[in-house]
Amino acid sequence: MKQQIDKNMTIVTGLWNINRVGRDFDHYIECFKRFLDIPQNLFIYIPKEYEHIVWEKRDKSNTEVYVMELSDLKRLYEPFWDRTQQIRTSDVWLDSAGWLRDSPQASNMWYNPIVQSKMFLLNDATCFNPFNTDYFYWLDAGITNTVDYHLLVNENILEKLTTVCNKFLFLSYPYEKRPEVHGFEINSLNRYAGQEVKYVCRGGLFGGKKQQINNANAAYYTLLDRTCNEDLMGTEESIFTIMSYLDPSLYQRFELDITGHIVKFALALRDNNVTFSEVENNYITESTDNYARKIKTNLYI
Repeated sequence: MKQQIDKNMTIVTGLWNINRVGRDFDHYIECFKRFLDIPQNLFIYIPKEYEHIVWEKRDKSNTEVYVMELSDLKRLYEPFWDRTQQIRTSDVWLDSAGWLRDSPQASNMWYNPIVQSKMFLLNDATCFNPFNTDYFYWLDAGITNTVDYHLLVNENILEKLTTVCNKFLFLSYPYEKRPEVHGFEINSLNRYAGQEVKYVCRGGLFGGKKQQINNANAAYYTLLDRTCNEDLMGTEESIFTIMSYLDPSLYQRFELDITGHIVKFALALRDNNVTFSEVENNYITESTDNYARKIKTNLYI
C-alpha cells in the first residue's frame, strides 16, 4: 500500500566528509542510503561527488539537491569562521575540560562550522522552498544509526510531526552538572540562559513552520555572534539550549532520556504519545529582560 505523505513538509539534511578521526565515512554513507528511503520531501545539501547516491534512490518529484562543497559551507559560515578557529585552538578553551583536546570540535576544523550552520541551512531551505511547504525540519543524515529504519520508513513516523507540533520543536536531555556543556563554560551558559541550565537541546532533529524558523534563525545568529565574541563555544546545542531558556513560550520541548537518543521521541510519535514539557507562566527573568534591552532596535521614520 502506498503511504500517505504530508506534502506540506520538507525534511532538510546535509552530508559532508570531514575525515573525522575514529569515524569511517563509509558508515555515514550507509546510514545516508537508508535515510534516502524516508518518504517525505527531502532537501539535501551535499557535495557534487556524492550527489549520484541521491539519484540512485530518489527522483525530482520529492527531492531537491543543493550542491554545496565544504568551501561553499565556509562562505556561509564566514562571519564566524575565524572566531571559531581561534577558540578551538585556544589553550584556555582546550583546557576547560579534559576530553576537549581529543574531541572533533577541537581536532577538526570543519566540525563546529558544520553543526553550527544547521540552523542557517534550515532557514535557507525555507527561502528556496522548492516544494512550497509550510513546515521544515532538520534531520541529521546519519539518523538511522540511532533511530530504527522501520520507524522512519515503514511506520512513517515523521508524517505526524505537523500534527503534534504547532511551535518550533526542540528535543532535550537532562543535564548532569559539569563545568561545561560541549565546551561552553557552564557559568556563562547559565548567565545567558538567565537561570541554572538543567537540560541541553539536541541538534539532530528540530524545526517547525517557515516563520518560526525565520524567527529562530535570527535569535540563533545573534546569540552565536555574542557568544563567539566572548570566546564561548560549545556546539549548536549550546545555543539551542540558551534559546529555549530565554523564550520558552516560542518552543515545544520534548524531554529525552539521559542518553539523549532521539529514539524516545520517535517511539512517542509512533504510539501517539508525544507530551511536551510545560512552560512556567512567569518565565521572563530579569536576565532575559536585560538581554532584550541590549539587542532592541529603534526605528525612526
